Amino acid sequence: MLMVSQLVGFAGGARAEALVDRTSGTNIGDMTDNGGVAASFDGVLNQTAGNSSSKAASTSSYVGKTWSGAKVFSKAEFSPSQSGYYGGAGNVTLNVRGKNGAAPSSGSDGTLLGTTGAFTDETSGIRTVTSTDTVTSWDHWVFEVTHAIEQSILSEVTMYEMI
Repeated sequence: MLMVSQLVGFAGGARAEALVDRTSGTNIGDMTDNGGVAASFDGVLNQTAGNSSSKAASTSSYVGKTWSGAKVFSKAEFSPSQSGYYGGAGNVTLNVRGKNGAAPSSGSDGTLLGTTGAFTDETSGIRTVTSTDTVTSWDHWVFEVTHAIEQSILSEVTMYEMI
């Protein structure tokens, strides 16, 4: 089902931003603990840490999608677990990257398309990252969680593309 959330104007005419079906594409990533990578694409926005995607003892981890046909990334909405984005105090940063060709080997493998910048995890809440490039198509979308200590946790990623 195609849902259009807004029209965006540019020199060549209007383009639409659409919600991406969370079940499409192939799940990738290293957040295989607890709910595993699939937990970030199961449609549940407010999961416990035990049911979320996570990676223990990691300062950088990721989930993502590989597409059978490249897609233009528009924005992503990151949802934390009920415990936040990681187990600990301090700052966390959420990054989105695009990559063409071989699958990414880490959360930092690819072209940076957007970031939240550092924020305090205690504030949690859904965070939106908007793309700085709404023209280039990418084979892989990478959603990275970085921080200084403990484990990475992510409940859900809601994805949008330009069509």
